[in-house]
Amino acid sequence: MTNILRGGARILVGSAAGMVVALALTPVITRLYSPSTFGAFGLLVAIASTFIGVSTLRLEIIALREHEYSSYAALALRGFKIAIATSLGVTAVAAAIAVTGNSTYLVIGPLILAGSLQLLGTSALSRDKKYSRLALGNFVQQSGMSAVHVALGFTGSLWALIAGFLVPRLVWARPALQLLRAPRTQISTPWRQAAPAGGSALLNSLGSQLPVLLAGTFYGLTGSGFVALAQRVFAAPLQIVAQNMASASVAEVSELVRRDQTSAARGIILRTARGLALISIPAAIIAAVLAPLLAGSVFGSSWEVVGQLIAALTFGTVAQFCTAPFAQVLNLTGHSLKLLGWDSLRILSAVASLCIPGILGASLVQTMLSYSLALSLVYLVLCALVLRAVQDPQTTQEEKIA
Repeated sequence: MTNILRGGARILVGSAAGMVVALALTPVITRLYSPSTFGAFGLLVAIASTFIGVSTLRLEIIALREHEYSSYAALALRGFKIAIATSLGVTAVAAAIAVTGNSTYLVIGPLILAGSLQLLGTSALSRDKKYSRLALGNFVQQSGMSAVHVALGFTGSLWALIAGFLVPRLVWARPALQLLRAPRTQISTPWRQAAPAGGSALLNSLGSQLPVLLAGTFYGLTGSGFVALAQRVFAAPLQIVAQNMASASVAEVSELVRRDQTSAARGIILRTARGLALISIPAAIIAAVLAPLLAGSVFGSSWEVVGQLIAALTFGTVAQFCTAPFAQVLNLTGHSLKLLGWDSLRILSAVASLCIPGILGASLVQTMLSYSLALSLVYLVLCALVLRAVQDPQTTQEEKIA
């Protein structure tokens, strides 16, 4: 448990520092880019993010169950090769679309590859328990994106925003290259786990991006820009902190599962979730009160509605912050089909909670409040599934043979 606390503390410091830099630069960014430009960027990132998780079939997570590092490296790198193929396939489709005159879709492939590189890098560092390097990587990624946006802000262009997404993620190239140099053994791909895990990742990513995508459908690019900024200022920083604090826990949980110490694994999840709640609930209360009052003066008058959106999203954000980081425990314990089913439920609830208010003519804020409340209920279901799964880990056929 001491290793978890130390690792989590290091990751928290790095993530928090990057978040502070990103938030400090946000008022500058909102004065350099228009809501519609930011909305176009948000839509591109939303489309790419939908495919990032499925691009590796979550093999970098499934590989954490391997006892031998050579087997882990082989399986994790196989996931990255699949990601490269996915990126190339998406780029080919985008090239066909570009014939009609919209060349911006060509960038979706590189965005997917950059996001997949992040998945591989964080997996490798978590496996090696190199929490300080993981913290540094998260600091560079978070602060670097905003720094690039400011540095190139004189252009006010969509391409400057895209560069801000791509460049900082190169920080994950080093741990990925170390995996390439590591000895690797021949190991079969656990398709029975990878297929549902990949499908689940696709649905999970789509569920996360639906607010931006559907805001564009009902409220235009400006609406997408408002939602994207609200998520960037409040939801995204908390999610990044949660994911990387839980990276230490998930690595330890995978080790305990390998040793059949399920009660200890369940205890780690509960203690980490309580810690995340102690962080998120006070932050949510402060945000709900202050954001509507300060958004106009902080971000500029054209972004004033973002404060109301932040307040509306606090309910779902807290539930997601405390629970989502442990979703991969379902993959680690062999319950990939349950995760796939939960992700399907999340998609259905998100579509219903966003589309029904949109069709009925509700305001953007009312629609996001509906989505936030539905999200809270869905994550309570995930919490129950995770706690039950860690008590009943399933053994794969490969492990039985071993």
